[in-house]
Amino acid sequence: MKPTENEHNSYFKKYIDLADDNNLINQLENSSTEFEKFVRQIPHEKVDYKYAENKWTIKQLLIHLIDTERIFSYRALAFCRGEKQNLPGFDENDYADNSKFKHRNLNDIVEEYLAVRQATIQLFKSFDEVDLQKKGVANYSEISINAIGHVLVGHQIHHFKIITERYL
Repeated sequence: MKPTENEHNSYFKKYIDLADDNNLINQLENSSTEFEKFVRQIPHEKVDYKYAENKWTIKQLLIHLIDTERIFSYRALAFCRGEKQNLPGFDENDYADNSKFKHRNLNDIVEEYLAVRQATIQLFKSFDEVDLQKKGVANYSEISINAIGHVLVGHQIHHFKIITERYL
């Protein structure tokens, strides 16, 4: 079920709105398949392309999806287990700059994404309806586990739109 507005900071609405109302596990599984299909059709000569100065390459953007998934999955786990501390935010630009993207090939990035996404799917399969409604605080903002799952789905859609519109 799609999260209500009291389950997340308004910043995440743009991502949640891109996810649909279907079963969250199905969305996570389908977006995993879509990721592999989408990335494999990117021309090799475009993976290190930046559409403007101070923007990420496609490889950086894909690694950003992986990094974000890891961090948000950890948050979901921590909230489910009852973590009361504010979890830290992260500077996505620092992460992208320090990802060693220049030395990574697209195939390895796809394989890493698929492994991380499979771990996310298994984690979310372990949650019941009560767990999905649990909330915690990350980067001084309250969010539910349900909202985290929908953010992950919508975040990928958001970045694929950017790749399609600005890179390809």
